Amino acid sequence: MGEPWSYNDWNRQPQHHARCDPCNKNFSNHYSLEAHLRSSIHQQANIRCPLTNCQRSFTSPANLISHWESSSCSSGMTRQRLDAYIRTQDASRAITNPRYMITNSDQDTAITTPYIASQQSWNAQKRKYECYFCHKLFNHLPQLNQHLASPKHTGNKLYRCPQPSCYREFSVLSGLAQHIENGRCGVQKFQQVQNAMQALTRGPLALTYH
Repeated sequence: MGEPWSYNDWNRQPQHHARCDPCNKNFSNHYSLEAHLRSSIHQQANIRCPLTNCQRSFTSPANLISHWESSSCSSGMTRQRLDAYIRTQDASRAITNPRYMITNSDQDTAITTPYIASQQSWNAQKRKYECYFCHKLFNHLPQLNQHLASPKHTGNKLYRCPQPSCYREFSVLSGLAQHIENGRCGVQKFQQVQNAMQALTRGPLALTYH
């Protein structure tokens, strides 16, 4: 891993172009450079997953959230459970989109999906269940339905930037977190947003956003 190097370190340099001097690499814009400087190339993975049975660490809250959304966390956290919990905490709909409401108390299926696969999705030739949109294959029907409920096919923008002058929308919480970390709209300057991002690193149960 390279030497720790921050966006502020770069900003103090006389040459104000999107270039990482330690890596001898150019970037298309300052935001791409900042994302690079926050990556594991320059930053230590010192944000440890706080959930039970997981020992992994990450360089940013956005990467930690993406870990939860990928269902790779040994705690059993999934994107659906995280989405459902965030919606229960965001009573004022500051970061969640009011157009998408929870319609089921089951945390694994809390966000409505317009597509549900049946046994007709079975591909007898390949002996797997097949997604009729992208033709990806799955061993089990629940896996296919989880795939259909993912942002890849729902297109639901569940989250939005809380900055009134921005209000960009995102399919996943990690997308919103990356937007906040990039700082393009200035939303990261608000103390409430900083507190919420810090709370996420302590685990979803620590988050309140009212």
